[in-house]
Formats: sequence, C-alpha cells, structure tokens
Amino acid sequence: MGVYYTKMKRLWDELDDMSKVPVCACATSCQAIKKTMALAERQRLMHFLMHLNENYEALRAKYCC
Repeated sequence: MGVYYTKMKRLWDELDDMSKVPVCACATSCQAIKKTMALAERQRLMHFLMHLNENYEALRAKYCC
C-alpha cells in the first residue's frame, strides 16, 4: 500500500503543479477556496481507496460510501 500511495501522491503533486488555482482577494477567509480544496481531498481519498486491492476491503468500506 505504501508504494501505491507514494506513486499516487507524486502524480497528485504533479497535477497540482500544473493546475491553475483560483485566485481570491480574501485568501485566508475564502470559503470557496476551502470548499474546493476539501472536495479535491475527498476525491483523491475516494480514488485511492477504490483502487486498493481486496485485502483492504474493510478499510475501503469504513471510508467509502
């Protein structure tokens, strides 16, 4: 699982580097940016969990759905 996570993390970091993040005038208090980041984190968690092998079914069931 560690190798899989490391590969995914590297890809997510590369994607972050290439993605344009919205700019907001109220940077520290912007709810839209916070919600966008929370959504991205949730999507990454779901992707990670859904691609684990069967040995991690209990973990997947705990955090998915």
